[in-house]
Amino acid sequence: MNRGWAAAVMSACTIAVLSSAWSGSAWASTEQASAKAPASRVLVMPFETSTREPRSYWLGEGSSVILSDSLLALGLPVMRREERLHSFDLLRVPVVAGLSRATIIRVGQVVGASQIIVGTFTLKGDILTVRASAIHLDTGLAGTEIVESGPLADIFNIYDRVAVRLVPGSSPAAVPMDSHPPIAAFEQFIKGLIAEMPATKLSFLNEAVRLAPGLQRARIAAWDTYTDLGEHDRALAAVRQVPASHRLTRQARFLASVSLLELKRYQEGFGGLTRLNGEEKDVTLLNNLGVVQLRRPPGNQGARAVFYFNDAASLEGVDSYFNLGYAYWLDGDASAAVLWLREAVRRNPADHAAHFVLGVA
Repeated sequence: MNRGWAAAVMSACTIAVLSSAWSGSAWASTEQASAKAPASRVLVMPFETSTREPRSYWLGEGSSVILSDSLLALGLPVMRREERLHSFDLLRVPVVAGLSRATIIRVGQVVGASQIIVGTFTLKGDILTVRASAIHLDTGLAGTEIVESGPLADIFNIYDRVAVRLVPGSSPAAVPMDSHPPIAAFEQFIKGLIAEMPATKLSFLNEAVRLAPGLQRARIAAWDTYTDLGEHDRALAAVRQVPASHRLTRQARFLASVSLLELKRYQEGFGGLTRLNGEEKDVTLLNNLGVVQLRRPPGNQGARAVFYFNDAASLEGVDSYFNLGYAYWLDGDASAAVLWLREAVRRNPADHAAHFVLGVA
């Protein structure tokens, strides 16, 4: 039972911000991403520096987040930070600075990227200098290095200029307002993302919200931390503060439904997921609707779990194959269970849980 829940939630709840119109289907697994990703996908790596100044350590990850926002505003399908981390985790690649170009290219190939943006930064006094280039995976060659500099307080405009130069023929585009909060708040937000200890994460994220109450990404990130700690009441409270008019409201509503399920408030959670799926069908939502039906007693509102997992599998949700096979096994249909578990193993040979349940079936 726990494996079915983990599979359904893994595909979406490990990320915070996917897009202004949230969708979890891209997160099912690295195998799915590589099979279905568009050819123009862009992976932006954290920037590196040789100075290692304590005051600027957050700029490595911060550079990647800002540049990703700028490229997204120009219309490029950029992998979000959460998807990058999830992919690195699945590939057992450490998320550390100084990875070799060969390793970076290999990761890009597996996740279906067509180019990878790499770069460095230096901070002398209050002047930030950024160097960036694109590695084109079809040739393995790096494009012309782009150099931009300016006051640290102008960091968002610096990376906007880098983005425009990385996309020939483009012009500056408007990014969501909360992507350019006061730099002090953004620094706290990034420090919260990269901190290792939960208490430290929450301290930074709460400070980010205090400095910029409209920085809803910090509330989404706090949800992740509270959920990891098992503090689902606090996780629910965090995402319920995201306004209904905000671009992240769909994701916040989804995360609130997940918290409700963890709190065993199944009817509320089921209702929230059903409304979201009615607005826009999504693999992750269907998976979690199936999980609700597995977790709560029979006879409640909604169809059987296999109905939702079948629907998710039809949308190529890789995790859905395991869940569907498992649900059929619980229903006593061993033949159907074997059929779908074999498909799960075929799609993801490294799924040990699917191998085990297939063997039992």
